[in-house]
Amino acid sequence: MFTDAIAAISTPPGEGGIGIVRLSGKNVISRVEEIFKSCKEKSLSTVPSHTVHYGYIYPDQKGKGEAIDQTLVTIMRAPHTYTGEDIVEISCHGGTIPLKKILEACLKKGLRLAQPGEFTKRAFLSGRIDLIQAEAVCDIIRAKTDLALSSAIKQLQGNLSIRINPLWQKIFDLVSHLEATLDFTDEDIPQINTGETLKKIDYVLTQIKDLINTCSVGEILSNGLKATLIGKPNVGKSSLLNAILQNEQVIVSSTPGTTRDLIEKEINISGLLVKITDTAGIKTSGQNDIEEKSINQSRKAISYADLVLFVLDSSQDLTKEDLSIISELSQHSLDKKILVILNKSDLKQKLIEEKLKKLFSFFPLFIKTSAARITGIKELQELIHSLYIKGDIDVGEKPFVTNIRHKNILQQTEKSLKLAKDSLTQEQSEEFISMDLRNALNSLGELTGKNASTDLLEKIFSTFCIGK
Repeated sequence: MFTDAIAAISTPPGEGGIGIVRLSGKNVISRVEEIFKSCKEKSLSTVPSHTVHYGYIYPDQKGKGEAIDQTLVTIMRAPHTYTGEDIVEISCHGGTIPLKKILEACLKKGLRLAQPGEFTKRAFLSGRIDLIQAEAVCDIIRAKTDLALSSAIKQLQGNLSIRINPLWQKIFDLVSHLEATLDFTDEDIPQINTGETLKKIDYVLTQIKDLINTCSVGEILSNGLKATLIGKPNVGKSSLLNAILQNEQVIVSSTPGTTRDLIEKEINISGLLVKITDTAGIKTSGQNDIEEKSINQSRKAISYADLVLFVLDSSQDLTKEDLSIISELSQHSLDKKILVILNKSDLKQKLIEEKLKKLFSFFPLFIKTSAARITGIKELQELIHSLYIKGDIDVGEKPFVTNIRHKNILQQTEKSLKLAKDSLTQEQSEEFISMDLRNALNSLGELTGKNASTDLLEKIFSTFCIGK
């Protein structure tokens, strides 16, 4: 597969306790031996695999000139390595200069600088992992919460692949049988049984649909929950956001209309990454072009949100602006979760929750808060968490589709399977059925990497860092 050897710095730039230069490929052990002097005079070519050795790295030849740094060299022999090839990892002090000089010394010995993601790409091409697992490596690195990390680890362990591979095999068996009857008409090959074939297609379709249905939740796990604070001016949206963040990050004023631009902040709520957007107050019309644009931005922010946090001033009666927002939100009641926050609960109350529930039945969730007194904030966070973790998101062994590429491929597979089913029920030519099933097979093969194109691989691995 590869005749060359690669090297790269695998730790982040900057100062740190330790830095690692990683090498993989043919003859990397003997090449490192040329610049490494063991303190116990051991030859790296003869030491056992998966052992660590203490010594010094030199710029060109071991023991000649001034050593670059004191190091630990880890030897890992193929095939039981990350890439399936011989790997050497040189651990040195985590400074920019020693790492750079050690890398340069390795490159002088005939290695080349690794391309982005090339170590993981080699792991994929050597059959150590499939393409779904390779992408999970990137998700692990980028995970911002425990839930995102847990989901990515399960992808790396093969949870999604275990679901996909049997489906690919079932479609492969159908295609093989069908194409055999078309190609070898003189042979005594049984014709396909329409009823049995439909059952098999329906089974695969059901499994594919189940995976597609996890996409919205998977996106939340991977990228975070998008929540938008909505309400008329001066109901305390910005103060509420500061209370949730436990830090005054948003400018607050008693003057209505202080917030003009959309302000997004992130918070980790018990492992769930929540991206909360503070918006300008929505009213019937702006006093100028800037205010009008701010109001329009706020309305658009509703469509982008997974969760709408509708803030009311519970110390005031409902106004025309409140009723107008309620009317707008009613149009989103089927496709979004909407939580009504009765803010300013420390003041004399004019909005009664029970009456609101009767008036606006499509708002099933209400909570009282006081941004000024920091009350109800913990309960609000717990409610947001329970809405998803105990509701939509089951953090057990069930795999989630967290990647837009995976989602698109599954939808294309579903489309091809439906076309094959229609052709079969309409008793169309077997060539049409075979073509649709072949398209479904190719789609799933692209998902796991069985038939991924060079362009696709380059696109995926180019998003990785150099040393991974």
